[in-house]
Amino acid sequence: MFGTTTGINNVVEAALGHSSIGLLLGAPLFQGNVMQIDYPGRKLRLISRDVVNLHKIKNIPMVEQRGSGMPLVEVTLNGQRTWLVLDTGNAGGIMIERSLAEGLGLANSDNQVHQASDISKTVKLESTRIDEVVFGPYTLENMLVSFNAEGSNIDLNNQYKTTGTRIRGKKVEGLIGYEVLKHFVITMDYQRAYLHAGLPEQDSE
Repeated sequence: MFGTTTGINNVVEAALGHSSIGLLLGAPLFQGNVMQIDYPGRKLRLISRDVVNLHKIKNIPMVEQRGSGMPLVEVTLNGQRTWLVLDTGNAGGIMIERSLAEGLGLANSDNQVHQASDISKTVKLESTRIDEVVFGPYTLENMLVSFNAEGSNIDLNNQYKTTGTRIRGKKVEGLIGYEVLKHFVITMDYQRAYLHAGLPEQDSE
């Protein structure tokens, strides 16, 4: 694995869906190293801390969520700073709680409403476009954002039990996934809560 012989302890058997998915890698595997996900290049790298000074080049505020160990990142949505779970396993874009969507003026009758299913139930989600998302030094425009429709619960509190509560003074109100991250090369040190987002290098002609 990663070009070296790697021993893995505490492997748990689980149903991962399609037969092409044979192994799910979690954060404990990356403790003590720097992980880099090159989304555009479709590459995953493990880097020794001796190779990169991530503390010096980090450009996005990040803390570890107590209990789940998930990384939390500060993102600005239409000028309002908020803390979201950085969910590298989520295929969607930005999902937030309805209360935040209402505060941002995103909840209205023109939104698309669709159903989404998890293991236990089906829920209704509203989707719309948000004018501006600031992710570190980068600004993305017209991004898709989803939130629970009125009267529906997206169960973020079950997936991330401390969502909507304060963790080290940070109120967590949603998650950010692949549809945003796919533009970047993400380099992070889980254990030390350092994160750098960059654009892929362009090949010179």
